[in-house]
Amino acid sequence: MLHRLARGVTAEGDALCAPALAIIDHLGACVPALEQLVALDAALNRELLTTDDVWRLTATAIPRRSWLAVQAEPRSQAPGETLARMELKAAGLAVEPQVLIPGVGHVDLVVEGRVVVEVDGLTYHSSPEAMEEDERRDRELALRGISRLRYPYSVVRRSRGLIARQVRALLMTASSPAA
Repeated sequence: MLHRLARGVTAEGDALCAPALAIIDHLGACVPALEQLVALDAALNRELLTTDDVWRLTATAIPRRSWLAVQAEPRSQAPGETLARMELKAAGLAVEPQVLIPGVGHVDLVVEGRVVVEVDGLTYHSSPEAMEEDERRDRELALRGISRLRYPYSVVRRSRGLIARQVRALLMTASSPAA
């Protein structure tokens, strides 16, 4: 993508650096909209950009800018969360990211107010301590009667449609609100 950036690129050691806005803008010409949204959500979450900055994207086509402005979510904390959220929304399901559930903490996604969806990346969920904490959270959700589905990032990335199908199936049986 940097090959398209003629201005604003600097070198820091062996790395080429460009402003987040420029990189995300130029992704609009190089990658599918969903991948650009993943990058935008990450920049928003890290406060490198604001949602208003979407309208400053000049290399991104206007229809895509409009789509990004509607879909962008600063609360999304990882690429897998963005991908899962968008899959669930595309299936017509109501999705709320980063909901605080007392005694549990923030959960990645709450679908239709009744099902918690967690997306686990290796970075934060592979240590013994992290796995123990995930198990504690899962038990707390179960004790509250809240259904939870947990997916590794690799499954979210390669199994499009699976999460929406499984969440719909669980919604048929789930009755307790998640928040």
